[in-house]
Amino acid sequence: MDRFGFFGVDDAHTTTLSLRLSGYQPDGLGNEVTLALVPGARFVLSDFSLMQGIPLAGTSTLLVRGGLSLELGGGFLPGAHLGFGVVVPVGPGFGIRLDAVYRPFLYQMARLDSYSVGIGLMTLP
Repeated sequence: MDRFGFFGVDDAHTTTLSLRLSGYQPDGLGNEVTLALVPGARFVLSDFSLMQGIPLAGTSTLLVRGGLSLELGGGFLPGAHLGFGVVVPVGPGFGIRLDAVYRPFLYQMARLDSYSVGIGLMTLP
């Protein structure tokens, strides 16, 4: 699940159900495709990312990610994203992932800045 908002717009927040198809590598370069579905709305946010896993103390991993973003639905908004996350293993083969991502979009020839914070379960290699 992710919580999205827009900088400078007080009431523009929404919670999404997000699916991440991840090539997660705890100590290397990976890729990821994210689809965020907004319940009750007709748009999808999609991220295409490269991410670098950096081992932390214990078995946790810091993820640094960036790439292209698209919002499809009420129009076509191209953008980019840059963010980080932490993966904490909690059992054999799965973990909890926390993410924070900044996304600037191009909207009517002006920049529209958004952000998201998320939490979710993930399978581990």
